[in-house]
Amino acid sequence: MDNLSLIKSTYEGANSQENARNSDKVFAYGNYSGVYKATGRAMNARVAHLWTLANGKVTHFEQLVDSHTVQLAIVDK
Repeated sequence: MDNLSLIKSTYEGANSQENARNSDKVFAYGNYSGVYKATGRAMNARVAHLWTLANGKVTHFEQLVDSHTVQLAIVDK
């Protein structure tokens, strides 16, 4: 399962936005937004992904996300 598919299985209305490629690096940034199904809470978190490619295959993946925003949606108060 790819990353966005996993997020879409957990959040209603999840999406991401921009991307750019430079030789063996692909950078994408945007927002994960949606409603966490288990709590019914909405969130809109900034996210950045950096993929490193070799011979058309992903060799490295890094993700930065506003985890505090995600945590606020997940935690059952």
